[in-house]
Amino acid sequence: MRASMRSVSWIARKRFLPAVHQALSVHARYGFYAACAAAQSRSYKSDQSRESAFKPFLATLAAAAGGAAVLAHNTSPWQPSCRQRACHCEEVSKWKRSPSISFSTDKDTQQLVLAADCGGTNTRLMLYIVDPAEPILEKHAPPGRLLKEVKYPNVLYKSLDAIIQTFLRDECQCGTEIGIPVVAVLAVAGVVANNTVRYTNLDWVVSGYELQRTLQIPRVEVINDFVAQGYGALTLTDDEVICANDAKPVAGAPIACIGAGTGLGECFLVADDAGNYRCYPSEGGHSEFAPRGLGIDDLQIRLLKHLKVKFSGFNRISVERVVSGKGICNVYEFLAYHHPTQIRRDIHLQFQKDPMNAGIIAKNADPGTLCEKAMQIFASCYGSQVGTLALHFMPYKGLYITGGVTQKSLDFLQRDNSFLDAYYDKGRVSPLLHRVPLYFVKSDDMGQRGAHYRAVQLLKAHNEGHVSRVEQFEDFDVEALPAPRNLDTKSIDNAKEFLNALAAFDKRAQNERRNRRLPIPPGLEDQYEPIFKGTLYKVLKIGSRENKDDWIKRTMWISKNGALVYKSEEEGRNLIYWTPEDLHSAFVSEVSADAAVMPFVFRVQPISASGATFASSEFAAESEEARAAWIAKIKKFQAMPRARKKE
Repeated sequence: MRASMRSVSWIARKRFLPAVHQALSVHARYGFYAACAAAQSRSYKSDQSRESAFKPFLATLAAAAGGAAVLAHNTSPWQPSCRQRACHCEEVSKWKRSPSISFSTDKDTQQLVLAADCGGTNTRLMLYIVDPAEPILEKHAPPGRLLKEVKYPNVLYKSLDAIIQTFLRDECQCGTEIGIPVVAVLAVAGVVANNTVRYTNLDWVVSGYELQRTLQIPRVEVINDFVAQGYGALTLTDDEVICANDAKPVAGAPIACIGAGTGLGECFLVADDAGNYRCYPSEGGHSEFAPRGLGIDDLQIRLLKHLKVKFSGFNRISVERVVSGKGICNVYEFLAYHHPTQIRRDIHLQFQKDPMNAGIIAKNADPGTLCEKAMQIFASCYGSQVGTLALHFMPYKGLYITGGVTQKSLDFLQRDNSFLDAYYDKGRVSPLLHRVPLYFVKSDDMGQRGAHYRAVQLLKAHNEGHVSRVEQFEDFDVEALPAPRNLDTKSIDNAKEFLNALAAFDKRAQNERRNRRLPIPPGLEDQYEPIFKGTLYKVLKIGSRENKDDWIKRTMWISKNGALVYKSEEEGRNLIYWTPEDLHSAFVSEVSADAAVMPFVFRVQPISASGATFASSEFAAESEEARAAWIAKIKKFQAMPRARKKE
């Protein structure tokens, strides 16, 4: 057994995300190895078989981590050596704060902002460079140019702090090549209070004030993920929405946003005297489900009773138990239980195998079927809740309907009358709803847009010296925030989401740049002395090759052992850019003059031992002769036996 586990361990370490091997406890690690071996086995011919192989690991991980799959060190999986990991884990407090940004066209005005879309499974981080003098325009993207965007699986890290540190330090080289963001806005799935959030589906607590201290970012604001959707609504163009009525928006009036997805999110926006909107959170999705029906039609009342039995222990049922992806599944389950003779056997078997997959029901909502009836009940309850939100806030500037489930069921919501009939059915106040502009949102990046929008808004406020208008609780206790849900390790969707996150990160790692700031190992300085030295220009790691200001000047050389080394002016020491192994296997080529902003450019494309290619680097020499000399010298070293290079 031990020999078998050692074999599986070797496979996992060598072939599947070494960072996970570093991260997990011994108990959970063996479960992960077994899952890796099963998933990679050619005997598994279907994706479902591979996914099921990970279920025991997910259950073990949930138990070992107390319901949270986050026992990870903040190391990037493509960093292969201990020496690199040591460099990777330098303290943030050692970062240097750069007063200006070296690649901006106007160094006195351009500033960095960080925006984050933080879900329970993945965290997407985006770094923008912004001119704070540029105005925020309605129905336009916020000011700023995206410099870097990376999506991280949360399971590989021990905290959100660790993910942000990895992104800023290693991906963006903040504090070395460029400065540190002035503001950061983190859109997190959870209830926010006192600039603090506790994740809904993960046992992480994030404090904006703590991150300000640890990351040295002057202003960090934590917002609810659906608040980010609200800010994102401000950026939507006419082509990105579908108007459900002909009501005209009223300038300066409130805006509301609602969206069915995993749960049911709600928020509202209010304008100040200058017309600038501020978004506020709502937990209206947790309000009580109110059954509806004409006369003696008690179908939704019986649905409520069914859900009270299913979720026994609660004397109430929240509306998101019906109006959400899982809500559609709850409704179908209720109908199938009470009308067993009307089920379609093939569809019902699919649903039994994957009981949290609302897509099975939505795509089979043919006329006269239980699936259609389930979608009609969902649409009716959804429309009723949207109408209730409209009555609460009277959003005459617009009411935006968003969310993943909304977009996937948009065709049904438009062709079936259940949604709009319920929306307008509000008794004698129904005429008010005809004055509310109603929009279905087609865009699926609302959270990312909104985090960017709020980051630019916060940057302007910070530069003007404004502070938050919301008074903080003096006796705030993090335990007052809702506890995270239990991890649903039995759901195929959950396993699929977990596997997709790891696979995407692994694929990115295979094509990503290596860490090009490796310190020279103590005692080996002589091997890294130059034998060919010169001046080269290189593009900043988060810069653009089309922008001449993003090319920086470096003193670089080929060392005795065949590495590419450079002098870091920011850190005052020599650092390894390409290791001897990287440079030996690299493909070197000229870049034509019409394909580069800088003249005399050549490209270096390393290839790993397994044949995978890493992201290339481009360098510009000072003359045609210098470029030819660099290329010739690199190729000469590549042609030499490896043993001679180490002499």
